[in-house]
Amino acid sequence: MIFTRADFQSGNIQFQGSFYMEKKQSHRTIYCFFLLLVASGGHAITINKGVVKELDDKSAIVDFGNLSVQNGGIIIKNGTLETQGATITEKAGETGYVTLSGSDSRWNNTGMLRLGIIDRPLDFNHIVSRASLKITDGANVITDDFVMGNYNEARIDESGFYELTVSGKGSKLKVNNNILASTYNSNRLPNGTVIINIDDGGVIEAENMSVHEMNRISRDTAVKTTLNIKNNGLLNVHKDFYFAKYTQTGHADTPSELNVLSGGKISAENFYAGIHDAGKHNYENHTFPVSVLISGKGSSVEVTDNFVTGGNPRSFLKVADGAEINAANIIMASGGTSYITDNGKKASPEVLVTGAQSKITAQNTMVLGDEVDNIITVELGGALSARDIIIGNKSAVTTNTGSFVNLLAGGEIITDSISLNKDSYFDNAVIFYGNGGNAGTLKTDYIEGFTGNNKYIPDTGNANLKSGLVFNHQDSNNFSPDLINTINVIKENTNTITLTGNNSRHSGIIVIDDGTLKAGNLNSFGNGVNVHNRGNFDLNGFDQTISSLDNRGVVRLSKNNQTQTTLNIINDLNSDNGTIIFNTELGGDNSVTDKLIINKNSAGNTTVQVNNINGRGAKTEKGIELITVSGDSSGEFKQSGRIVSGAYEYTLQRGGYTAGTDNKNWYLTNLYVEPPVTPEPSDPSVPPEPSVTPVPSEPSVPVIDPATGSYAANTLAANNLFDLRLHDRLGETRYTDALTGETNVTSLWLRQVGGHNRFRQLQGQLTTQNNRYVAQIGGDLAQWSTDGLNRYHAGVMAGFADQSSKTKNHLNGYYSKGKTTGYSAGLYGTWYADDADKSGLYTDVWVLYNWFDHEVHSEQFSAEKYTSRGVTASVESGYTFKAGEFITASDTVNTFFLQPKAQITFQGVKAKNHTTANDTDVRSSGDNNIRTRLGLRAYLHGHNVIDDGKGRNFEPFTEINWIYNSQKYGVRINGEQFDVAGTRNIGEIKAGVEGQINTSLNLWGNVAQQIGDAGYSDTQAMLGVKYLF
Repeated sequence: MIFTRADFQSGNIQFQGSFYMEKKQSHRTIYCFFLLLVASGGHAITINKGVVKELDDKSAIVDFGNLSVQNGGIIIKNGTLETQGATITEKAGETGYVTLSGSDSRWNNTGMLRLGIIDRPLDFNHIVSRASLKITDGANVITDDFVMGNYNEARIDESGFYELTVSGKGSKLKVNNNILASTYNSNRLPNGTVIINIDDGGVIEAENMSVHEMNRISRDTAVKTTLNIKNNGLLNVHKDFYFAKYTQTGHADTPSELNVLSGGKISAENFYAGIHDAGKHNYENHTFPVSVLISGKGSSVEVTDNFVTGGNPRSFLKVADGAEINAANIIMASGGTSYITDNGKKASPEVLVTGAQSKITAQNTMVLGDEVDNIITVELGGALSARDIIIGNKSAVTTNTGSFVNLLAGGEIITDSISLNKDSYFDNAVIFYGNGGNAGTLKTDYIEGFTGNNKYIPDTGNANLKSGLVFNHQDSNNFSPDLINTINVIKENTNTITLTGNNSRHSGIIVIDDGTLKAGNLNSFGNGVNVHNRGNFDLNGFDQTISSLDNRGVVRLSKNNQTQTTLNIINDLNSDNGTIIFNTELGGDNSVTDKLIINKNSAGNTTVQVNNINGRGAKTEKGIELITVSGDSSGEFKQSGRIVSGAYEYTLQRGGYTAGTDNKNWYLTNLYVEPPVTPEPSDPSVPPEPSVTPVPSEPSVPVIDPATGSYAANTLAANNLFDLRLHDRLGETRYTDALTGETNVTSLWLRQVGGHNRFRQLQGQLTTQNNRYVAQIGGDLAQWSTDGLNRYHAGVMAGFADQSSKTKNHLNGYYSKGKTTGYSAGLYGTWYADDADKSGLYTDVWVLYNWFDHEVHSEQFSAEKYTSRGVTASVESGYTFKAGEFITASDTVNTFFLQPKAQITFQGVKAKNHTTANDTDVRSSGDNNIRTRLGLRAYLHGHNVIDDGKGRNFEPFTEINWIYNSQKYGVRINGEQFDVAGTRNIGEIKAGVEGQINTSLNLWGNVAQQIGDAGYSDTQAMLGVKYLF
């Protein structure tokens, strides 16, 4: 059927054959089609009055004045439609659509344009209803008001579908007043889908717009509303734009999605998403999921005034992949007024800003979390930017979680200031700075917390964190914002964070759960500090004043190679086996040192570790004061390991040791004091006398590091291990060469020595014992005579020696071990005046070059290693004469000889100057010593007739010597001399036997004992062998 323009103007159009109607008993389903074609070249079609109505059988009437598309559609292609009010489906069960396409297509509507308005369908159930309006390819629709997908006491099947599409460049829906889309006023069960698409450059423009508005829902409602703006589509709202507005809720789950993608854009004066009116409840814990996604480079939401997202239980705002939100003021995750489920839980919305150049910017104020429990995450190139950021704005309700902002790797927050619950009752807004990985970037001048009391409860989780800042990232960095008022700070992870802001106005608790929190200036820490087992509180060389300290971890006052840092605690120190590290320039009482000042009380046990910083050690009197306690000093401080500087051993003691003792304070002293003796318990039958607190005795001598003895033992060993005499080398004196008279006679000799030495230092405070082993080998290279009577010998020799020592300090029980290992090589020469019987005068000389490796390992310290080098040389001379002879009953001829002798030895082995790991200068002393020995040897030469012709002889002997050393052996530590006592004058007695087994083999052995004063002693045994060939 075809109608002319005159037909429409007449107002009397009869449709015959264009409807199909089927009647049913309880309801009716109408299958009918109405098609209005407007050609591009035709005149505008104006419907001034009339209405399209359902009629019985196969008829329809168009009454000019109002357009109603109940079942059917209108397609406009490059033509114009003008109406005064229009409705596309009005009742349940209707299906209608209008499509406009082409740049010359236009629909001008005066009044309200209604798309899918569903009223109560007279108890109809499961009725399908569909409506759509499509504006494409440059077409335009202009209307005063636009209402879409509204439910009024409706009960519609899930297949209900209502769609508005504006697509294509130049395509536009312009609403002079308001757009109201997807609204609900029903106690029944509306279900279905409402979709608005703005695509490919299409535009929707309105004065105000509300999408997905819940006014009255008391039964299970499940209508999904979606607003898609993509591919350079634009939604331009001059004033207020609402998405998912809830004025009353019930047992409902009504999801809504707003997607701005691929260059899509929203422009508005105010933007609201997921907003609730006061006092409305979601019974039975149903939720209202609201999702807002702005994604893709060029996608944006531009708001000239306020951007507000609400506090739905399942609301989610995501800005990703280069998208932006820009507004004068931004409130994200806001409850507006309290949105509470029946079990008292508040909403928990989430906000995510992720991806390079993704950004949310507020020119003025940004509020993150207002009356809701929420999580806001900024990561991977995402950013928040505002002049001021407020986290957790206000609340009259106590909740179990709070407003959490996660600043993760690659994320950035840029603002002049951040406030955490500053002016509210709500006190659990938290910034999570990292989430186990690397941190984002926080650029702000200060973070200000609320002014209420601190409510942190240790070790019970985030529920008690209250207003706070959590560091939980891997990379170490500086944190520059100032912390003001109550902000509880928790440091997680094993990294190091340096606070460089001015936190003098900070009144929150700082909890160091793991890793290191370090000061970056004098006011980095302003209130209480709680250090957990794995935590490190590092003042980094900056004096700090804090209100209190609870310590189970480590507190370090100064950085490396620095001292004189003070930690001032206004109130109490409580320590549960925590550690405090002091740096001290160890010397006398006035040494520069770190200090701990406790203005009230100390409690618990604290381990004190002291590092020596360039101290050279010196005798103390009262001691170096480390810890001052003004109140109750029941806390105990115990030193960790040994404290040594130079030669001095320091001990941490309560109180001083001279007049004016203060037993509240703690000092480092190196003076030894006898431990106080507690009186024996009195007889119970006798009334006890008033108790007297044991008082330490006056100090006497400084306590010295036992390593002093080890260094001295090494020096003594290096100059004496290869010391020898003629008889140590040649053995039997009379028959040293069984082949006398033959030319080119040579010999090879070997001596093995074992010895034990003891000496003392400092009146017996240090005692040292050492054991040594020496092996020397040598042989004659040449022998000659100048007159047939005398005899010259010349040879070479070499040796190996090893000595181990142990020194003990008898005042404190510490010990030190020393070790010397070395070699020697040299020449010797001997002259006998009478070589036939070796009587008369003899002279022996030798010279050795010696080199040694030394080690000193003092208890609890690493080994110190150094070397020594030098020459030793000797000149020995004596005179042998026959003192008598007798023959025994067994025909043994015994000849008795005496041999007075003297020896001068130069000992020039000197250790290389050594600086220890703790910067102590160590130098050997006693080198270049001139040792003189005066002695008398008596021996008996025996020969039995049965040994005639066998070359067998034996010679027992005894020898006494007086040994004098021109220098005292010892060590010089930081310029202070510590000598081995008793080595100046030494007496020696030696006994042994020397024998010629046959014409080629000589054996000899002896034992010797040296005794000096002050407990010096040396015991030695030697065994020698010489082979002549």
